[in-house]
Amino acid sequence: MDFWLALAKTSVMMVGELDYTDILVENIVNNHTVPGTGIPYVPLPTLTFVVFLLFVLTVSVVLVNLLVSAFFIVRIQLTLSKW
Repeated sequence: MDFWLALAKTSVMMVGELDYTDILVENIVNNHTVPGTGIPYVPLPTLTFVVFLLFVLTVSVVLVNLLVSAFFIVRIQLTLSKW
């Protein structure tokens, strides 16, 4: 499990200021539960990390694609304005 926690932390750190892994890791490793119920904060830790990593990767790819397309739109507009 430590390898996957390290992979999640490293990938999130490469993306930027998303630091939700501390919250997830703290609640998973220390087995924190909802007060008065005994239900864990993260009932499915493996699924939670998989969904979180997919979210981080998807958001980073979408943002890069938006930046690249915005660059090309501006470039096309500048080219067309010269005609």
